[in-house]
Amino acid sequence: MKNEYMVGDWIEIFSHYFQIMRADGYRKNRYYYLDSLLFGDKQFYDCNINPIPLSVEILRKNGWKEEVMTIGTRMIDSVFIKDDIEEYGYFPIYIKVDKEFVVFPFTDGHQSKPIAYLKYVSDLQHLLFGLGLNSEMEV
Repeated sequence: MKNEYMVGDWIEIFSHYFQIMRADGYRKNRYYYLDSLLFGDKQFYDCNINPIPLSVEILRKNGWKEEVMTIGTRMIDSVFIKDDIEEYGYFPIYIKVDKEFVVFPFTDGHQSKPIAYLKYVSDLQHLLFGLGLNSEMEV
């Protein structure tokens, strides 16, 4: 499946990380402008862009903390939560890292089903944006 990017997403071009500042064009011929002095006002098409793989290091760099989670009296695993997305005294989502990054909603002590599987930094940015949370990140 082809990745679609929005303003603010982090992407990789020619082994360098950049943030998308503007997107133009139509669905099949979408092109992007980057926050870059290196390339100036040059436009890049999807075929030139690679997504940045999500990693534990990137989560930590962006304020996600690893904690041991319990449901009822049972410990499940270590998960990542982020203090600044806490709402109404609880965290709306947490991320479990196994072979992939799996997002779960918090559900008052009941085990829940995954709501998303993340592979790239832009996947997490889009999820946070869709939940109305701060989607700005560092890579």
